[in-house]
Amino acid sequence: MQLRPFTKQDLLSWGILTQSNNHIVPTNAYALLTGHPALPNRIQCALFKGTDTTEVIDMKDYSGPIYEQIDFAYKFVLRNIRLHASFESLERKETYEIPVYAIRELIVNSIAHRSYIDRNSIKIAIFDDRLEVTSPGKLVMGQTIEKMKQGNSNIRNVATAYALRYLKYIENWGRGIPRIIKSSEECGLKPPVFIGGETELKVIIYRNNVFYKPNKKRLYKNS
Repeated sequence: MQLRPFTKQDLLSWGILTQSNNHIVPTNAYALLTGHPALPNRIQCALFKGTDTTEVIDMKDYSGPIYEQIDFAYKFVLRNIRLHASFESLERKETYEIPVYAIRELIVNSIAHRSYIDRNSIKIAIFDDRLEVTSPGKLVMGQTIEKMKQGNSNIRNVATAYALRYLKYIENWGRGIPRIIKSSEECGLKPPVFIGGETELKVIIYRNNVFYKPNKKRLYKNS
């Protein structure tokens, strides 16, 4: 991925650095981007057996720079959902049961929009029937779940969002949630569910049911 070189002025304009008493000093966004312990944060990922949290199969905690957390959490989800292989004109095509765009966008959104005053972690939970991503903190003033689903962008952590946009994690403000909904529909999944907004926001994407025939070929059926 080719990125244009950034300058000190870029970091100042994004809010990664700030001017204080004729000195340039780092902000909280700088601490998040570098994984500095001054502002600890992490993503907790878990794979559960069944549809509740009774039995844990795998669990990982990711800390450090937020762009690393995004990549580690994204790979954790991909490792623990099903991959369907098909052939088109003798070419093998592999498709995950949940759109990869939706997975990545949910993780990025949780980083960009969470409250860092709340010391709780972002939680990513994989169940037999669904993926849940929960980010701490209430929705910012003026934002609602319905507005969010319609593409209204009201970013809490603007400096962090600018950095994520520079790194190509964010494409266009406000398009993420509508595209998550659309990509889920295009895959034949149930519509994503958005819960909360007062103390935390939980987003649920449902998985496809899978069954196996005696010949061990894997087939997919919509939930």
